[in-house]
Amino acid sequence: MKIFVDNQNDFPPVILDCPRDLEVVEEQDQPLMEVFRATDDDKSVNGVIEFSLKSAEEGEDIKEKFKITNHDKGAAATLTLMSPVDREEKSRYRFYVIAEDHGEPPKNSSCLITVYVGDINDNAPLLTSSSPDNVFVQIEEMMSMMAEIKVNAVDPDKDSQDEADVRFAIASCSCGQGIFKIDEVSGEISLYQPLDYEKMKECVLNVSGTDDGGRGLTSYIEVKVIVMDRNDNAPVFTQVIQKHFTTAPSAGDLIATLAVLDPDEQGTNEFSFEDDSAVQEDFNLEGEFKQKLMAKRTLTESSYLFLVKATNNPQGLTATDVSSCVIVWGNYLTRGLVDITIGVAEPERLVFSEPSYSASIEESSPADTFIVQVVAERADDAPASPVVYALFSPTVEAALKIDSSSGKIYVNNSELLDYEEVEQITVHVQASAVAVNESTTTGEEEVNLVGFATVVVDLVNLNDNEPYFTSDYNQISIHEGSYSQQNPVVVQDIQVEDADQRSDSLALSIVSMEPASDPPVFQFRHHLLTAVGELDREKVPAYVLTVRVTDSAAEKSQNIHSTDKELTITVLDVNDNPATFDNFPSTKSVLEDEKVGYVIGTYPAKDADVDATITYGVTYARKDGETTSAFIMDNDGNLILNNELDYEQRSQYVLKLKAFDGLFTNERELTVNVLDINDNSPKFEQDMYEAKIDSGIPVGTRFVQVHASDKDSGLFGKVTYSIIADESNAFKINSTSGEIYPSSSLQKTNENSMTFVTVKAKDGGDPALEATVRVNIKIIDNRQADESPIILPIDPVFVDEDKALSTPKSPE
Repeated sequence: MKIFVDNQNDFPPVILDCPRDLEVVEEQDQPLMEVFRATDDDKSVNGVIEFSLKSAEEGEDIKEKFKITNHDKGAAATLTLMSPVDREEKSRYRFYVIAEDHGEPPKNSSCLITVYVGDINDNAPLLTSSSPDNVFVQIEEMMSMMAEIKVNAVDPDKDSQDEADVRFAIASCSCGQGIFKIDEVSGEISLYQPLDYEKMKECVLNVSGTDDGGRGLTSYIEVKVIVMDRNDNAPVFTQVIQKHFTTAPSAGDLIATLAVLDPDEQGTNEFSFEDDSAVQEDFNLEGEFKQKLMAKRTLTESSYLFLVKATNNPQGLTATDVSSCVIVWGNYLTRGLVDITIGVAEPERLVFSEPSYSASIEESSPADTFIVQVVAERADDAPASPVVYALFSPTVEAALKIDSSSGKIYVNNSELLDYEEVEQITVHVQASAVAVNESTTTGEEEVNLVGFATVVVDLVNLNDNEPYFTSDYNQISIHEGSYSQQNPVVVQDIQVEDADQRSDSLALSIVSMEPASDPPVFQFRHHLLTAVGELDREKVPAYVLTVRVTDSAAEKSQNIHSTDKELTITVLDVNDNPATFDNFPSTKSVLEDEKVGYVIGTYPAKDADVDATITYGVTYARKDGETTSAFIMDNDGNLILNNELDYEQRSQYVLKLKAFDGLFTNERELTVNVLDINDNSPKFEQDMYEAKIDSGIPVGTRFVQVHASDKDSGLFGKVTYSIIADESNAFKINSTSGEIYPSSSLQKTNENSMTFVTVKAKDGGDPALEATVRVNIKIIDNRQADESPIILPIDPVFVDEDKALSTPKSPE
């Protein structure tokens, strides 16, 4: 009799390695996440475990995103992601893995799982401006620096405390290139050169911001720059102010209204006298801007000749001997000549051939270079002494000179004719002569004749300065990527200047590049060095460029200047290569008795990218990505046995080994053949056999057969039989079939004559495993010969494991 202890459910399952923090990358299909294992000390159905999921956050159905699949009769389960997740929607999931057995009542345990969602670049940055109106800013013209204008970026892919790695560029400007520049990292906008309100009143900048260090997604913002006018142009008296009165003006009479030409809208010019006390005794300036020249008293002289000044400086400025205008942070002055005569008849004058002369000359022209000739003569063509010419404005005598007899104006000092310092010079020329007139009363009478003219000389800018690079850097970098003419990326805003020209008139080009490429991978777009071709760090880690800035010449006769600079462009690595398995076998064999932790093989993946972090996984290759708990891979690429193998349950695994570098997944198929060992003993179908046999049975007649099976394969599973004990020494067994037969005549010794044999079953292993069974044989007389040999099984008796033993009733 055997007594079986009935198992009760008195132990809950225990989940191993709990709790756990996991990570999954958003917007990517990652079927394998994690394998869970649990143990239960109970046996039979009470030890069968089933895994399930339960959200740790109220109101959330975690089963919409995750599922858990049971394996190996509940010994393990695989957590998988059902659909891609979005970090911007939810950055963390918290739930429980529940392990519950099948007992009555069932027992369970839970494991808290936190899944963090890793970010990918799937959102373009959000751009804003630092100006109060966000996209509107006012700047005074002629300012070399701007009030702080900065484009800010927020990247939805980054956490709030993380700084957005955005690169800025000016994609377009309505005023042309080479005027504004932007710091690609800080987003601060500044000027290459001052703005001129008279040439441009507003500029619209289209600023781009590209995340992921300039290689990701791009957004745009429009920034409007309004140029504010300021007084940056000198007022100009276009001609001499000449007035004749037949009768002497009295106190309070208007002599003239002073006016100048000023292109500035903000220029409100105020007039004043040159420091001459005598003039101020006779004249006064009135009006809002002192523009009305008034008689202060009755004028007694026959002629007046004096200078007036126009300035926007209320306090007035002291004249200098450098030029005809003085700049004091936007305040300018210029001088005009006032010629007033009084008498019955207008006095005779010397008249210039033109009231105002215009001429131009190249800057820095050498001394004695002819500029223009002025000519004056009597209006009535009457005889007079030769005309003598002089420059009336003493402020420009250092730069120009005039031949007193011919009226020819020449360069006096070429160093003062620098276009970069002054673009225009205005002077007044006085012509004088003596005429002899016939008088009816006095006979001949000498008369002093004078005349005045204005000469405006424009300086012609020459290309007399070399262009130059304003930045001293020699190394820049860009991330590798697939760029093109349609999808370029700015590598660097190359800043250049030239004293002769605006920077937008300077041309940038690539003179040479090592290694060369055709078509070129880099190209200048205005001042922006852009990548327009494929950059692969694994093929070319760096390029050496010779870039050239070339100015332009207004005239073909002028020289063109250029300056070269060597730049090294380092190609920075991005994750653009998958991890690959090298020297990968198609099959691998492992003995079924290898212990958990056994390394089946090492299959490290290689990644051409720098500092690639590779994680490994393994799934069944032919079960729709279902994971297997029998094998795992560590971070070194070792394929490790995670569960015990049993050839008799499964002899082959077709696996899919995966290498994941954070973006790309590479897979290779590996067949693992489980090799059988002799780990199973033969097992008889019955615990004991019984048979009846007639005492007169002929020798060699088979009357009973025993059978043992062995789960092992091949020779290990081949069973042979032998009798190792024979009470009557009268029986033999067929070693292959297990059939027992008498080897000699049988004799019945009493009414219930009984005997037995012990049969051994042995497999083909080395060493061999074996099992034994007892065969009870009852020998009967001829009366019972018609009864066939029988086998009587033993009836089992069951008791609960926690109950005391008692004597069971005999089976009927």
